[in-house]
Amino acid sequence: MIAKKAAELIHDGDMIFLDTSTTNIELAREIIERRLEVTVVSCMLDIAEVFTATKDVKFILLGGEFNRSQNGFLGELVLQMMENFRFDISFMGVVGADIYDNVIMTYVPEDGIMKHNAVKKSSKCYLMMESHKFDFKANYVYATFDDVDGVICEDGLSKEIQDKLETYQTKIILRTMGAKNCFLFFALFLVNFKKKQKNILNNNKEQYIIIKNDNKSEKQ
Repeated sequence: MIAKKAAELIHDGDMIFLDTSTTNIELAREIIERRLEVTVVSCMLDIAEVFTATKDVKFILLGGEFNRSQNGFLGELVLQMMENFRFDISFMGVVGADIYDNVIMTYVPEDGIMKHNAVKKSSKCYLMMESHKFDFKANYVYATFDDVDGVICEDGLSKEIQDKLETYQTKIILRTMGAKNCFLFFALFLVNFKKKQKNILNNNKEQYIIIKNDNKSEKQ
């Protein structure tokens, strides 16, 4: 999981910002599982609900106008509450990114403004995203790769993308597949391979029977 890699960057005592993204919900659960003693600031209700299950985390919910699509608070009140915060580290979700135009995007402008402010107020900022989002474009730019310290994504990122990120001095943190997951992946591969082989043999057998029957008919 990308969230597991992100959690490795967090230390006890950190002041953390989590934006409105599904990956950050997973990161919130990972923080609890690791029993990290941190302060978390967010404007997302799902994340607030996760932290009701622990006393180790001091949680601050930024309030404002409720946005149903984000299931969180956005707008001017959120920005005012955020104004005096300074974060040790922030984690941002991504809708789309273009490494050639050097832009990181989201859909909702109010969400983008909130993300932009959080990035500027963070000592370190990391994007959490799947690799396919490098080929996807949204309609509101909230940061560039020069603004962030790193990208956390699954293994398999193309060399072209990795080389381009290095030109921005953006660290690449890849989620590697664990031994257990590797075994399950290989086992699944073998099962599928055997199924395909069986289907090929059955098809060849059926074709042989048809040809054999056709030959008999010609002789008769």
